[in-house]
Amino acid sequence: MPSRRDPDKTDATPTPFAALAPEMPARPAAKTEPTDATDAAEAMPPLPAAPAADAANDAIDVIGAVDAPDDVPVSERRSRAGARKVIPAAERAVNRPPAVPRTIAAMTAMQDDAANPAAPAASDYGPEIIADEPRPELHIPLRSLVLNAVAMYAIVGWVPSVVLVVAQRAGFSDTVSTATYAVSFLAVGMLGLAMLPLAWRAAFHEPAYDLRLSSLRDLWERRQAGFYRSGRPRRNGWVTASFYIIAGAVFLVGVAAFSVVAARGVAALYLVPFAFLLPILGRVVSAAILVGYLQRGLEARVLPVRAALITGVLLGAGTIIANLILLLVPDVAPAGDATVRATNLSNILIICLIALIVGLLSAWIRWRSRSVYAAVGFRIILFVLQFPV
Repeated sequence: MPSRRDPDKTDATPTPFAALAPEMPARPAAKTEPTDATDAAEAMPPLPAAPAADAANDAIDVIGAVDAPDDVPVSERRSRAGARKVIPAAERAVNRPPAVPRTIAAMTAMQDDAANPAAPAASDYGPEIIADEPRPELHIPLRSLVLNAVAMYAIVGWVPSVVLVVAQRAGFSDTVSTATYAVSFLAVGMLGLAMLPLAWRAAFHEPAYDLRLSSLRDLWERRQAGFYRSGRPRRNGWVTASFYIIAGAVFLVGVAAFSVVAARGVAALYLVPFAFLLPILGRVVSAAILVGYLQRGLEARVLPVRAALITGVLLGAGTIIANLILLLVPDVAPAGDATVRATNLSNILIICLIALIVGLLSAWIRWRSRSVYAAVGFRIILFVLQFPV
């Protein structure tokens, strides 16, 4: 409603403050109400243009960076005046409230984590994810790897059997034949222990860490595979079983040696090392050549499960050949040897099947536990139990 006073008369009347402000700006003219619809439309301020419905403007509205200064944080940017703050997904994930435990055990575990920050967080609600081990690098052709492994295995695994057959056919006594058999195991075992590290370094450009006793310490450190929902450590079943296998092999070898000493008396002084311990040395080295050297090299070219199958088949085939050298010639297996005397075809097939299954299981244990000692210990247990390995 317009004022009833005359603005011109009001401006012309002097006031006490006129001297202080001689150049006061003139009062703007009073606004009058519009008389028609046209004047009302002209008096109204223009409405902001509606945003376009295309994908580009939609993306800009979502991001919320329309004409935003560079120094304004992303969380404070808005797509338009009065719009809600647009928070990126990464910032939402960081500022997300912690998970609420659903059980008393989970709540207790989270309290333990708060009391001990160095412990792994139990709010993950499950075992932690362990990344797969990187594949080893093979620096020689795959054909050379296989040929080297087969040649070393043939020297260590087949030469003692051939020497025993030759000694029996030459008419030597059983004592001389057994001593020759044991000495051949010692010779080829030492030769294999000398060749294997050199071949390992040439193929992988690193020392044979898997064949050292320190690998057992690394195996012990890999026992833990994660955590249960309650926060309790979760053990790796294969690694734990490999320790039982190694301990069982050492225990059975000690028990078998003690039983031979108790049964034979003085004769056990030569029988235990020659007819028992040295054949074990030869079998340990021959198995380490395939499940250690060959299987590691195959894992660099093919899948680990396929490498285990190939190594198991080759190990079983090598054991079958070594047994056939003794089985096809009657009465050449010395006392105390794990080879079963057999002359008919059915027994030979059973022995071959057992050797193949044991080879596959040895390679499988090596793959799952990542330990050469576990695979070799498994074969030693079966050798002491008189299996044809």
